[in-house]
This record gives sequence, C-alpha cells and structure tokens, in this order.
Amino acid sequence: MTSPPDWNLAPLRRFPATLLHVTDADDAARALLKKFTLMLAVVFNDLKDLSWLSYQAMHGDIPADEVSPRAGQKYGMKVTIERWAQGIIFEFFLLLERNRTVLDNKVLRKILGKVPAESSDAWSELVALALKKPGCRVETRKLFATTRNESAFHYWDNLDALHGGYTRHFVEIGRTPHTEYAYASLGDNMETTRFYFADAASGGLMSRNVHHLSVDLDHVNRMGQYINVRSAPDHRGVAGVLREDG
Repeated sequence: MTSPPDWNLAPLRRFPATLLHVTDADDAARALLKKFTLMLAVVFNDLKDLSWLSYQAMHGDIPADEVSPRAGQKYGMKVTIERWAQGIIFEFFLLLERNRTVLDNKVLRKILGKVPAESSDAWSELVALALKKPGCRVETRKLFATTRNESAFHYWDNLDALHGGYTRHFVEIGRTPHTEYAYASLGDNMETTRFYFADAASGGLMSRNVHHLSVDLDHVNRMGQYINVRSAPDHRGVAGVLREDG
C-alpha cells in the first residue's frame, strides 16, 4: 500500500537561513525573485494541503444516488475543496499578473527551461491564463475569479449569490433524491453536525456560474490536475531557485 501524499517526502535538504532574505546588495530584479520564490512556495504548500484534503475526503466509493450523512459530507467536502482550490488558483493568477516582470528573470527562465515538458506546458498555460494572453480560455479564468469572490471567500458580500445557488439546487433543478429535501445532521458537537443544504447551495452556486460563463469543464478539470500533489509545476521553480542559490 502506498503512503498517503502527506508522508511520502524526500529527505531534508539544508539551505542557508538567509537564502531568501533581501539585502542592500540585491538589485530590484533579484529582490523580486527572492520574494516571489517565497510566495510561490506558500502557493505550492497551500495547494498540496488541499490535495491532501482531497485524498482523505474522497477515499472510498459511495454510490452516486446514496442519501446518507456519509454521502452528504463527502459531497460537501468535495465542494469545499473545489471552492478553495479555484480561489487559490485565481490568487496565484493575480500573483503572476502583478509581478509579471519576474517571469523574464534569467534565473527563473533557466530553471523552467530544464523542467519536463509536462510541467513546462502546465506552467505556460497557467501563465497564459494569468496574463490573459490571446487564445487562452478566458472563461476558465472568469470562473475562478467568480468562485474566489462569491464562494471561496467574502462571506460578508455574497448573501444573494449563495441564495442563488440554493435556488438553483432546490428550485431550478428537477426533483431528485438529493433535491427533494434540505438535509442536515444536528449533533451535539461539530464532529456530529453538518448542514448539507449549505453544501448544496455552494455546489449550486458553482454549477450556476459554470452554466452562465459557458465554461469547458474538461479545461477546468485539467487545471485541477495541475495542482495534483505529484505533478504541480510551481514546486520545480521554487526548488530550482533554492538549488541555484543554495
């Protein structure tokens, strides 16, 4: 049995503690590269943690038509992970867009020139979406932006949006075992309690946005594959900078 993705780690490597510390000796380009590398490492760790959550939550098969606390929580966790992942990916797009000059840094370009073709292609597509280059799937970017703004974060500003998702699930979609009732488990503590109707509203909101933006779900799923713990492209950029300077 293979180890879950949280413990199958490479051996520890040591680097100077000041490796990414910006000093007066650094020019503007090198200072930006250090700060960008640090943030890229945070992005990678965040996405890896979501990959771990996905691994844990999605483990084990449940029939698609099952109506039970276990099935409801599994669906709800899947929706939560998708919301957070799309929100983080859009924040990553903003990181690239607002620091685009670092993408021409010679050190970073040298590192990315050495990565496998699969990772290079993934990085190029992410950059194209971030910078809204001609020919990119702009509707996917809009979906991630909408999810980030309406579903992943900003609870305070999205009462109407979430209610729209509730309406889509329980009113607009035809009657099914999953839409006939608004379900909840009311236990004595957090572990034994879940509001499945809230998960349904979040899922309905994401479904509504996919429909309104005419999104290609195959392309969205490909973006999801890019954050898989075994193939995420941005770790190679971070590792490369560490190896170059360390």
